[in-house]
Amino acid sequence: MEQIISSDLGYRLKLLRQKLGVTCSQTAEEADIPLPVLRKIEQGHTANPGFYVAEKLAKRYKVNTNWLILGVGDMFTDNHSLAAEVDELKEELERKEDLLTQLHKAFVELRKKIKRVASQPDVNTPDSGIFPDIWPRQRPRAVTNLS
Repeated sequence: MEQIISSDLGYRLKLLRQKLGVTCSQTAEEADIPLPVLRKIEQGHTANPGFYVAEKLAKRYKVNTNWLILGVGDMFTDNHSLAAEVDELKEELERKEDLLTQLHKAFVELRKKIKRVASQPDVNTPDSGIFPDIWPRQRPRAVTNLS
């Protein structure tokens, strides 16, 4: 059984994930850190996870590396930029939802038009009577005298 070495960093990493509302798997994928490494850090089984872990978390989530490693300072480097980023993402999501709604309405209208057209008689047949100039009712007689 592994000995628990340092739980402070693991505790702060777990706090960070909870604050961001992400799972350990999501954090590993988003920050490009192996999942087993993150789990060992959170469980306190890694004495020195390396600065690359803190650096990747700092880049991805704008977390303060001093807070993450030492427990000093604020959790995030710039709380205002994080809040602004969240607001931007929410606005982008709303725009995409509006586009999806518009696309769905257009699809429903197109489907209705296709059903209407499919239920009408074929307009390209001579019997339709829609284009009498193009489709004469009687066949033209063959011309026998060409000289």
